[in-house]
Amino acid sequence: MKKIDFKAMRKRTSKAVKGMSEKDREHEEKEDNIQQQSVTFPLNDLKARPGGDTRSLHLEHVVSLAESISALGLLEPIVIDKSGYLLAGGHRLAACRLLEATPKKRKKILEELKGDSSRTLPEELSERVDALHWPGSKEELRLIPVRIMDFDANDDVDLALAIEAAENTQRKDYTAKEVFALYEKLISAGYTNKRGKPKEGERAAKPAIALVIGKSIRTVERMLLKAQEKESEVRQVQEVQKTFKGLSKAIEKFSKACEELEDSESTKKLIAYLSAPKLQKLVKAVVKESLSDSPNSSM
Repeated sequence: MKKIDFKAMRKRTSKAVKGMSEKDREHEEKEDNIQQQSVTFPLNDLKARPGGDTRSLHLEHVVSLAESISALGLLEPIVIDKSGYLLAGGHRLAACRLLEATPKKRKKILEELKGDSSRTLPEELSERVDALHWPGSKEELRLIPVRIMDFDANDDVDLALAIEAAENTQRKDYTAKEVFALYEKLISAGYTNKRGKPKEGERAAKPAIALVIGKSIRTVERMLLKAQEKESEVRQVQEVQKTFKGLSKAIEKFSKACEELEDSESTKKLIAYLSAPKLQKLVKAVVKESLSDSPNSSM
């Protein structure tokens, strides 16, 4: 039986890992050095990723994105190389094409996405596709936001794959306020916030936001709660400011009235009653009551 040289094996493994790490660092350095440009680009001029997609597109994911884009617009630009080849954002690109297409052309796009011609498209998904609409002009969809990376994907396939991987893991960090603004837009567009599975024809707002920003539904819920609490605090501060403004006007009127009145015994008693400590107590009571009456929004 041949003796295994573990020492030599460790050396070869260490060398291979070191080589992989150096290659990763080279890709990172190249990515950092590539110039980027954010512009709009003709939708129909975008070309498929060199070498084909690294992962198959999920049909329901594409339809859900198309629905959210129709309400919010394309929030995350598609990433392409300088020749217009796709680097990252295949689902977003398919969603934009689905929205821009005529009903007849949509069926062709769905067949391509479905892949297996023997597979029947679920009726619920088919109805959602039929209901898709773009509120603006078609011209707006024909020019879509992109980020152009200044290199040719055909010349450096490894770098193209590295950029795709980076784009899929690194999304814009949305603030709680921005997420709440997206939520309000979706609710205005007819999305629902009911608990549990949406009924037929309904679209849930939180899963749609989670899909767009690349976060879990639980994270979206936490961000919405944080934004709601902040909004409640702002409203309370506004109520206090409004209350103090009203008190200031009342005190000013009272002072003028006292000046106009004669120096009578009743006036002196009234001024004594509204002396500084008692007035402060009155102000505190009014502010406390104002805060307790402030309406809190519910989601």
